[in-house]
Amino acid sequence: MTEFDAITLLDPKDVSKILRVSLAYVYKMAERGILPGIRWQTFSESDNKRTVLRFMKEDVFSFIKA
Repeated sequence: MTEFDAITLLDPKDVSKILRVSLAYVYKMAERGILPGIRWQTFSESDNKRTVLRFMKEDVFSFIKA
Protein backbone atom coordinates (compact mmCIF):
# COMPACT_ATOMS: atom_id res chain seq x y z
CA MET A 1 0.00 0.00 0.00
CA THR A 2 1.39 3.36 -1.02
CA GLU A 3 0.65 6.78 0.44
CA PHE A 4 -1.61 7.44 -2.56
CA ASP A 5 -3.88 4.48 -1.81
CA ALA A 6 -5.28 6.28 1.24
CA ILE A 7 -6.13 9.55 -0.55
CA THR A 8 -9.81 10.12 -1.20
CA LEU A 9 -10.84 13.05 -3.37
CA LEU A 10 -14.24 14.66 -2.97
CA ASP A 11 -16.00 16.85 -5.50
CA PRO A 12 -17.55 20.18 -4.47
CA LYS A 13 -21.03 18.65 -4.32
CA ASP A 14 -19.82 16.02 -1.81
CA VAL A 15 -18.18 18.73 0.29
CA SER A 16 -21.34 20.85 0.30
CA LYS A 17 -23.31 17.86 1.63
CA ILE A 18 -20.73 17.10 4.32
CA LEU A 19 -20.51 20.72 5.50
CA ARG A 20 -24.22 21.41 4.88
CA VAL A 21 -23.50 24.59 2.96
CA SER A 22 -24.33 25.70 -0.57
CA LEU A 23 -22.24 24.64 -3.52
CA ALA A 24 -21.45 28.31 -4.23
CA TYR A 25 -20.06 28.70 -0.70
CA VAL A 26 -17.75 25.70 -1.21
CA TYR A 27 -16.35 27.35 -4.35
CA LYS A 28 -15.90 30.66 -2.48
CA MET A 29 -14.01 28.96 0.35
CA ALA A 30 -11.74 27.29 -2.19
CA GLU A 31 -11.11 30.56 -4.07
CA ARG A 32 -10.25 32.36 -0.84
CA GLY A 33 -7.95 29.58 0.37
CA ILE A 34 -10.11 28.83 3.40
CA LEU A 35 -10.58 25.25 2.27
CA PRO A 36 -7.64 23.84 0.31
CA GLY A 37 -8.57 22.35 -3.03
CA ILE A 38 -6.85 20.77 -6.00
CA ARG A 39 -7.53 22.21 -9.46
CA TRP A 40 -6.54 20.99 -12.88
CA GLN A 41 -7.67 21.52 -16.44
CA THR A 42 -9.25 18.86 -18.61
CA PHE A 43 -10.18 18.86 -22.26
CA SER A 44 -13.47 17.61 -23.62
CA GLU A 45 -14.04 16.06 -27.03
CA SER A 46 -14.86 19.52 -28.41
CA ASP A 47 -11.48 20.84 -27.15
CA ASN A 48 -13.13 23.02 -24.51
CA LYS A 49 -11.00 23.57 -21.45
CA ARG A 50 -12.68 22.81 -18.17
CA THR A 51 -11.29 23.29 -14.67
CA VAL A 52 -11.94 20.47 -12.23
CA LEU A 53 -11.94 21.10 -8.48
CA ARG A 54 -11.48 18.34 -5.93
CA PHE A 55 -10.83 18.28 -2.20
CA MET A 56 -8.86 15.80 -0.14
CA LYS A 57 -11.19 14.12 2.35
CA GLU A 58 -8.56 14.58 5.06
CA ASP A 59 -8.49 18.37 4.44
CA VAL A 60 -12.28 18.64 4.67
CA PHE A 61 -12.40 16.82 8.01
CA SER A 62 -9.44 18.83 9.32
CA PHE A 63 -11.41 21.97 8.40
CA ILE A 64 -14.36 20.69 10.42
CA LYS A 65 -12.17 20.01 13.46
CA ALA A 66 -10.52 23.44 13.35
